[in-house]
Order: sequence, then structure tokens, then C-alpha cells
Amino acid sequence: MSTLEQPPFDLESISLEQLEQLTERKRQQLHQETLAKKAHLESELADIGRQIEELQARKGPLEAELRAVAKSLGLGSGDRAAKRAPRKPKKAETELPSTPEA
Repeated sequence: MSTLEQPPFDLESISLEQLEQLTERKRQQLHQETLAKKAHLESELADIGRQIEELQARKGPLEAELRAVAKSLGLGSGDRAAKRAPRKPKKAETELPSTPEA
């Protein structure tokens, strides 16, 4: 059993010096735990930063490839709507204008 994990004791039976020592040990323990947590969080953030950089590096070529594929399909700049068939002219538009017979 470490000195930081001592069994419960009667606070009235310890001296002020012992209490200060216990308080200092606890403060040091908390400080070490906090430093370890800080290092862990910084490491996680660095990993996430690297992942973001890798994804951004992949994004550019993928977007270029998507534009090339869209262009080969005849789609405009990223448009994904299907091309419509040309509109059929209305009957009135297909008939020649009638000439007035005189």
C-alpha cells in the first residue's frame, strides 16, 4: 500500500505537520494527474489536427476527380440534375403561318 493510499484515520489524532504533509501529497498527486491529463488531451488534439490535414489533402484531388467525372457525364460544374430532353414545340409553333387568301 502506498503512502497516498493510507487507511482512514482520526483527524483529531494527527498533528498539524502530518496534516500539512498529507495535504501536500494530495496536492502533488492531483498536480501529476492534471499534467498527465493535459498531455493526453494535447496528444489527442495533435492527432485530430493531423487527421484534418490528411483529409484536406485528400479533398482537393477528390474534388478534381469529381469535376472530371461530372464533365464526362455532360453535367455542369457539379450539377447533378439529369439533363432534360428538349422541349417539344407546341402544335401552334410547328404549323406554318397561314397566308390570307385573297
